[in-house]
Amino acid sequence: MISPGLDLFKELNPETLQKKFLHSLLKIQNVQRGSIWIKKDKAYVCVEAAGAQSDRIKGVRLDTRHPSIVGWVIEHKKMTVAETQSDRRHYKEVEDPLAVKSSMILCFPLFLRDRDVYGAVQIIDTTREKNRLNLDQGYLDQLQNLVDICSIALSNAVLYANEKKKAQNLKSALKESRNEDLIIGQSSAFRKSMDLLKSYAGTDFHVLITGESGTGKELAAEKIHKTGARKNKPFLVQNCSSIPETLLESELFGYAKGAFTGANRDKMGFLRRQTAGSFSWMRSEICPWGFRQAFSGCFRKTRSNPWGKPAPGPLMSGSSRQPTRISNRWSRRTVSGRISFIDCPCFRSIFPR
Repeated sequence: MISPGLDLFKELNPETLQKKFLHSLLKIQNVQRGSIWIKKDKAYVCVEAAGAQSDRIKGVRLDTRHPSIVGWVIEHKKMTVAETQSDRRHYKEVEDPLAVKSSMILCFPLFLRDRDVYGAVQIIDTTREKNRLNLDQGYLDQLQNLVDICSIALSNAVLYANEKKKAQNLKSALKESRNEDLIIGQSSAFRKSMDLLKSYAGTDFHVLITGESGTGKELAAEKIHKTGARKNKPFLVQNCSSIPETLLESELFGYAKGAFTGANRDKMGFLRRQTAGSFSWMRSEICPWGFRQAFSGCFRKTRSNPWGKPAPGPLMSGSSRQPTRISNRWSRRTVSGRISFIDCPCFRSIFPR
């Protein structure tokens, strides 16, 4: 009874398994050369080889239209024995780089569970006497059974490796998605908004993002930052509703030491902290008119804050009101020509009734 050992079937790595499989067959038949071939598209590819100068054989591709012993076995789904000197199926050009040529080749098909053939394994005698291979029919039948079992184990290992790779890719994708806020949608209104975000990401334009509560205005601002040239710079977000009205200007613009009672040191505002990054100013519609007038200077190229310089990076403001409803003076006189508008689609337009 031919037995390759149980360790062979415990192996899950395809490359290691095919190497052990081939060496077991060579040991059983007491020869030194062999190879495993897989059919890929319109070629037979050697994926494993053993013996002297095996590196010259591994990786070789045979055209399926050219006669070969491997091709005959794969197409006819049965074992064959061939004398290389007289058999016309032998692809002699493959052995041209080899110092020692083959004299007899025993080739078995490799089956899947459904009996489809996906490849072939060659056991090669290189002696002049051609007497190293055991060609007794009973022995070959047992060897065929062993090859069938090993070929199924090999195909399972390949499937396992592919599924493992898919799982690793999925884990990597999930890990990346957890590290960033994703914006997902398929509606035409959504895609139009995403196209606008991408177009503004490559510019230094200041942007007012409008949309109802919950439509993702802050995510849209972050998307502009992360897909633009400043993605490696700071992205600062400030929600105006969380700051008392009397502190808005000092938090945004900062102040100098001694500017008012209790100002014991210089304070750098959000606009200067962004250091060539991006600043997102959310819930801008609740800010008082006087503050909006001061903030509008940030959109100018000549002055914007106590340092007398414009904002170092693009400013993104979020509002739940449309520009025409925020204020006529705010939308027309204050920011006209200095800021671009992006509207996040509401859920009614994404999921119409």
